[in-house]
Amino acid sequence: MKKLILSLLFITGILYGYSQDGVSNKKAFIRPHEATNTMDISMTFTNCDSSRTNTFKVESGVERISISAKSKLSKGDMSFVIIDPEGKRETGFQISAGSDGTPGNGQLTHEIKQPIPGSWKLEIKVNKGTGNSTYKIRY
Repeated sequence: MKKLILSLLFITGILYGYSQDGVSNKKAFIRPHEATNTMDISMTFTNCDSSRTNTFKVESGVERISISAKSKLSKGDMSFVIIDPEGKRETGFQISAGSDGTPGNGQLTHEIKQPIPGSWKLEIKVNKGTGNSTYKIRY
């Protein structure tokens, strides 16, 4: 009887999407307006002079691009810029640490509705910077 109950619970678990190790077996259903692509970037840098461009392709029919960024500098300066396929600056920020040692902080949350299809760019420039940054772009 005990084996029968455990077998039924196991089968029920499979039917409802749970495996023996607790990881869900359910498939994700993505609504048309939800992001299907994500770019995550995390950087830590020390006395860095760098310029980096990341390109991401936005297909026709994408309803929005969601961008979040957070940076903290203990010295130097940096910029974060999103450029659309036509070469126009969409959003971004620039931060600098103070010469007196005051840290520089930057944070951005931005949403682009009905983005232009094509190759978008994320440009990150660091000038004599020490700090860390995280960026997430969903589209």
